[in-house]
Amino acid sequence: MSISNGFKGSDIPVVVSDATSSKYRFMQGDTTDTSNVSLVVKAATGETTPPLGISQQPTTAADQPSTMRVYGIGKLTVNGNSINIDIGDQLTPTTGGLGVKVSTTDATPQYVGAIALEPSTADSENILVKIVGPYPIVKGTA
Repeated sequence: MSISNGFKGSDIPVVVSDATSSKYRFMQGDTTDTSNVSLVVKAATGETTPPLGISQQPTTAADQPSTMRVYGIGKLTVNGNSINIDIGDQLTPTTGGLGVKVSTTDATPQYVGAIALEPSTADSENILVKIVGPYPIVKGTA
């Protein structure tokens, strides 16, 4: 277990293939970049792709080393404005790796990557989360 920003969790070294990447974003595997021996990740692109963890530091160029938290307590940047996030809500990635509340009307399987430990009613807000899964969930019937 390592401690980052005062919170305990399991962090692993990764290589980020994105040209720039912000910290506290959901990350997914990047199968298109085979230039590195390490686990290569990029910002998650949506709820139908399983997130592997949450980035712990920003990068400024492609193929830079970074750290990703795969389990434990940490921060996640969320968009909680249009659909408010409450404590205990399941969170899934959206474009750019931001966290959003799992949709209750979408019949497409969504991958939960974290549980909110703080509420949010604003966009691009960092909240405390418990990193879980990823596990698929279908909420809607549409």
